[in-house]
Amino acid sequence: MISIGMIFIALLYNESLIEYLLRLEDSNKHELVITKTTNAKQSITQESLNQQNFLANKAQHEEDNIGDYIYDCSDVIVPQIQNPQQVHTDFISQLKNSSSPEHQLSAILFDHNLNEKERFDLLIEYKNNQLESPSLMLDIIGRCSDREISCNDDLFAQAIELEGNNSALWLHLANYYFAEKNESMAFDAMSNAIKASEFNDYYYNDLALYMRTSKGLLDVHLSHRVIASIGIFAAKPLWISEMANFCLNNEHLSEQENFLCLEVGKLMEYNASLHIANVIGIQFQEKAYEREGNDELVALLKAKAKKGDNWSTLHNDSFVLSTFDEGLFEYWLDSAINHGEYKAQQLLIEEAITLSKNEYYNPCPVN
Repeated sequence: MISIGMIFIALLYNESLIEYLLRLEDSNKHELVITKTTNAKQSITQESLNQQNFLANKAQHEEDNIGDYIYDCSDVIVPQIQNPQQVHTDFISQLKNSSSPEHQLSAILFDHNLNEKERFDLLIEYKNNQLESPSLMLDIIGRCSDREISCNDDLFAQAIELEGNNSALWLHLANYYFAEKNESMAFDAMSNAIKASEFNDYYYNDLALYMRTSKGLLDVHLSHRVIASIGIFAAKPLWISEMANFCLNNEHLSEQENFLCLEVGKLMEYNASLHIANVIGIQFQEKAYEREGNDELVALLKAKAKKGDNWSTLHNDSFVLSTFDEGLFEYWLDSAINHGEYKAQQLLIEEAITLSKNEYYNPCPVN
């Protein structure tokens, strides 16, 4: 499962994609290594092994008196990537040399040798040479909150013309204005976010882009591509830190300021695609009601946040399974894009349980 813990680990280490991959590769806890077998052996033994593994795993599952059964690939050993730095460098070179706009964008986003100022400048150049992309524009505006990057009103005007009815854009702008110590403009942006009728944060777009462009270009096991995509997922900023600092760390706000934080919190709780953003939205509301002295609602929100973080073994088992079954991983990713992370996790568990009921189902490689 892509858990809250995974996200925080990558954010705390502030790692690039390849650094995250390398750290997981070097860790005995996360290491996945497999002994190679011949295609002939796989074709001869696969069906019988599927059934044997299914029956053995299910019997152990029933003996342990666990509820819903999910096929277990955790003991499978997957081959390490030899010289992963070189593999990544070659991957980026292929992307840069491609005529595909999608590959060119991937080269900009996933090249860990670029600093963020260089990446931003290349994204602006890419934007100016391609058809308008709402998700790319939102990404660019989010990066404006980085102190090393300079943005101007013309860029903001372009973004508003393209995505002016998107609450997520206005929240990025609010964060930028808080970073610039321009609270008046930040409050206006928060107000516009509340009034907007759509909320599209496109948070999973980069993850989906990596999985598309790496397929066929990276000759590695699916689990390695998934681990890399988790690195992208975990390391991508939310671009709300400055706004969060204002709404969560001020004990006294005006009635209007408190209202803005409260309503933005509701927006994030119910509309953001990332679960951690939903939780931060709950915290915005909790703090707003705390400032109002509404202890009853504070207690209800605390309980809601705690309940939302109650991830189970089934979450972990289903996500591990998806690292061996590309169709299952794509099902989770599509669900996350369309319904958000929290709902996607529930759908992933249901699908993993359904697949595991088939005694001939086994996406694990043969050892």
